[in-house]
Amino acid sequence: MIHIDKALYMDDIGFSSSIFQVRVNSGQSNAIKKYVDTMSSLDIQNYRNNLSNEKLIFYGDDRVKFYTEKIIPTFHADKIKLMLLFSNPHPKSLIRGMFHSNKSTQSENFWRYLKKGEIFHFPETNIDSSTADMFIKGNYESKYQIFFHCYFSFPSPKTPEELKIVFNDNYYSGHLIEKGREEICNTIKEHSIDAVLCFNQDVFNILRGSSIKGNTNRLDEGKLVKDNIKTLETVQIYYIYPTSWYDPANYRNIEKRVVSALQRTNKDIDKGKRIIETDDKLKINSTPSLWQIFHSPKIKDIREDVIVFSSAKSIEQGDYIIYEIMHNKLAGLFKVSKILRDTDSEYEKSPLIKAIFGFPMPYQYKIEPIFKFFNKPLDKNAEPELQRYLTNFIKNSYAVKLDINHISNIKDIFAKHSKLAGQDRT
Repeated sequence: MIHIDKALYMDDIGFSSSIFQVRVNSGQSNAIKKYVDTMSSLDIQNYRNNLSNEKLIFYGDDRVKFYTEKIIPTFHADKIKLMLLFSNPHPKSLIRGMFHSNKSTQSENFWRYLKKGEIFHFPETNIDSSTADMFIKGNYESKYQIFFHCYFSFPSPKTPEELKIVFNDNYYSGHLIEKGREEICNTIKEHSIDAVLCFNQDVFNILRGSSIKGNTNRLDEGKLVKDNIKTLETVQIYYIYPTSWYDPANYRNIEKRVVSALQRTNKDIDKGKRIIETDDKLKINSTPSLWQIFHSPKIKDIREDVIVFSSAKSIEQGDYIIYEIMHNKLAGLFKVSKILRDTDSEYEKSPLIKAIFGFPMPYQYKIEPIFKFFNKPLDKNAEPELQRYLTNFIKNSYAVKLDINHISNIKDIFAKHSKLAGQDRT
């Protein structure tokens, strides 16, 4: 996915352009057809001209490319990170440059209801690309840092059901659903998003791994509808009435129902945050994460009791760390016993840290070894199975979160190598 401008991105799928052309011209998808053009007219740099001509989808060279939308904030904030998750982009919103900027009762009420539900607040204004810029830069009032995302990146003027017509049921149920799941989960992990507010029941069920219906009825009963994302167990996902309902002429008391559901969700997110803060020392209400930490081989005097960074990381007390001394040398498996503050007695205030690492390292974590290989680091390439669990060094990223479900397998591998090396488990 290529970022073009503000909320606008370019995405593509490997669907046969010839089959796509036949489907579009078959008359079954006239609502989408008006937004389609050939790949010859596509010029990423000339996107404004394409948008003004309402051309959003392009085919040719056996590829289908299209404009899509998402908002990733660029400002730093010590706030709860909340993703607003929708089904797929509306063409009119893409043209105007912002989610729910198409002129409709539903879109206008979306902004009004979320303000009344205390999700965010900003002065009344036209919803367009300037609104996207506001959310990207943080020029709004909220206890949240807000991300906007669509599960299906392909645009359609009605519902995602149209995608089954343009493509087919198998491609929709297979490739498109998996593509959406991977994109959402990667975004959540990359930006350490705390909670997801989902406006589509099918998407809600896909991400939590359930086929249960009747979630809207539970909202009507005044109940909180939430679950955990199946592959990200610490991330809560909440279901809210779909935005297509936000017209009081068609759905009775919809404003009251939506605002009440948002207020219940707000309280629950606050409650969860307070539990984590209250139990910060013990972390009894949070699932530990598994991290792979990379440090340069130029560093000679590596500490066995502390790990440090020049900038803040999302590592928490109780998390596990696989310590890799680049390149491909594993120093062992550790557990974070404490996040060190400059008021702690263990915090290294002497010039030692700077002398060892060459520059200040204010973010310090006390670690306890589970298995350690400092004297003779373990060659990562010597154990092929580890390659399935670990990752390669990512430029400018010295801390990469891994799947916590791999921890038991990694412990077993480290235990085996500890015995082979004649080292005792610490």
